[in-house]
Amino acid sequence: MKLLFASRQILTAAAVATALTCLAGACSSSSAPSTTTTTTQPPTTPTLAGISLNPTTVVGGNSVQGTVTMSAAPTSAANVTLTSNNAAATVPPTVTVNAGSTTATFTVTTAAVASATSVSISASFSGSSQAVALSVTPVAAPALTANFTVRSLSPALRKLSTDQTPVTILPTGTEDACPLVGAVFDCVFDGTTSTPSASIREYLWTYFVGPRTRDETSTTPVHKPTESSCGFFGGLQTSSAGGLQFISMRVDLRVRDASGNVSAVKSSQNIRVFPAGQCGYGF
Repeated sequence: MKLLFASRQILTAAAVATALTCLAGACSSSSAPSTTTTTTQPPTTPTLAGISLNPTTVVGGNSVQGTVTMSAAPTSAANVTLTSNNAAATVPPTVTVNAGSTTATFTVTTAAVASATSVSISASFSGSSQAVALSVTPVAAPALTANFTVRSLSPALRKLSTDQTPVTILPTGTEDACPLVGAVFDCVFDGTTSTPSASIREYLWTYFVGPRTRDETSTTPVHKPTESSCGFFGGLQTSSAGGLQFISMRVDLRVRDASGNVSAVKSSQNIRVFPAGQCGYGF
């Protein structure tokens, strides 16, 4: 048997019977029409998952890129608060993680420092905080380089037994020449070409004449050696070149900065000492 309802839906007799039985409260759960219940979960609230820097060590005056990471993408823009515990590195007050994203980047600006400085960069959001360490280092001091010339302050003289008066053999200002005047060096060691001049605090001179050595320190680049004894100059083997006789001298220079750093040695072995008949020499 079939019943025709006004809605033009056709039900079988068995379906009508089941419906009537259920209306009477006598149907079982298996015969009752099934229903489905859907539960909607609330959206996950993002939290601050971390903060990182690249690089984590930087020379003062350069910048660093920072990144904050959320545990999940926010549905709307999230403002993360940033702080630094030292003026050697500064950060913007906030960085924004856009909706649908889990990360945002920011710039850390650093300043020049005199010594290595540790800075803590912190991020906070919705009651949670994360921090990362940044090391700011000083600019490396330029390498010290010693360099110098030697030049005479008076003419170099020759005094042979046949010379009635000393004879000038080299003019004043001759490089690599050092006359003796009254058994005193009459030349200067000039270290003005050592670099960087602004960093140099001391000039460490060593000069060698035969087996004899003297160490002298100057705070200015131009130095006049102070040895003034025939005991230092006398009785040494002599050399000759270009028709000239002389005593060979070697000069070494190292320079030192305010931090105590010392340069490699610069050496010149071609310095000629002209005794002009002094200290027992016949030339």
